[in-house]
Amino acid sequence: AFVTALQAAPNTGRDMSFPEKNGPIIHEAYPNVRPLILDEPLEQAFQRIGTLARTQPGWKITRRDAKAHTLEGEATTSFFRFVDDFVIHASEQEGKAMINMRSKSRDGLVDAGANAKRIQRFFEQLAKFKATGG
Repeated sequence: AFVTALQAAPNTGRDMSFPEKNGPIIHEAYPNVRPLILDEPLEQAFQRIGTLARTQPGWKITRRDAKAHTLEGEATTSFFRFVDDFVIHASEQEGKAMINMRSKSRDGLVDAGANAKRIQRFFEQLAKFKATGG
């Protein structure tokens, strides 16, 4: 769940919770956007998430909660300079790390798939980063 994003002035008064009614729509439009399972210990996966997130162009980490295995930040688009909020949470599932990510636009109702692409791109990089021992 978002924490620091709720405190950002542009988000004042906004409902940052996930609208459950959008779940089926999102899953139909973006079937590849789903949690990423990594075959590694939770702590190791969370370290990799932080390392990789710091290298993403336009990303600014606004909160790192090692105890809750949660990373939160802002992603600024390169062309229009739109700011989107994201949160990444890692949890343990059957000895593996399960990574969930959410990205939400601050401006407008339609993002043309930018948030889904951000999640897919990060998960693809994280899977490769893990495979190469990054």
